[in-house]
Amino acid sequence: MATPRLSIAFPIPKSVIARLQAFQDSWAVPGVLWTDPAQLQLGLLSLGSLPLNDWIAICRCVQKVALDTPPLELQFSGMGGFPNLRRPKSLHVVTVDRTGGLAKLHRTLTDRLFDAGLHQPENRGYVPHLSLGRVPASSNTEAIAVEAMKQEQYDFGKMIAAEVSIFSTEVKRGTLQRETIGHYPLDGEFECP
Repeated sequence: MATPRLSIAFPIPKSVIARLQAFQDSWAVPGVLWTDPAQLQLGLLSLGSLPLNDWIAICRCVQKVALDTPPLELQFSGMGGFPNLRRPKSLHVVTVDRTGGLAKLHRTLTDRLFDAGLHQPENRGYVPHLSLGRVPASSNTEAIAVEAMKQEQYDFGKMIAAEVSIFSTEVKRGTLQRETIGHYPLDGEFECP
């Protein structure tokens, strides 16, 4: 049996999820394989499959970093695409953090987990985003790109990121299952479900 994959992320508030759902429902161009908005999270780090005995050390590390991090005000505004919006293989919502605190939190978590031997940093820069959906090669990517560029200023809402969570995900009976391992208030007390 495969070990669940761990990730560190911010849960998304219901108000933003409702706007994401309304956006997907109103999208006019076919071909995008949408992500279920209820499954969305603002990822900080994807840790992959790790032995269960590493989970406690990861939780403690995240707790310590969270206690030294103030809450973050984040805006979800506009569309982006990977590798770019002109030829997207995936569509995402751009996350705006005017203070730079999100990038600092990502860097600090990466460094602390690397120092503890629990994470290998990626060779690419951190791009905070909410993954909206995939664009299969068989789709009309040109029409999708044109529609996405029209939405570059779409307002998906904002949030105060006051806690970071660790999630485990695994496929069970063909369905992606996500479970919360722990919640860690920024600048606050530790709470484990």
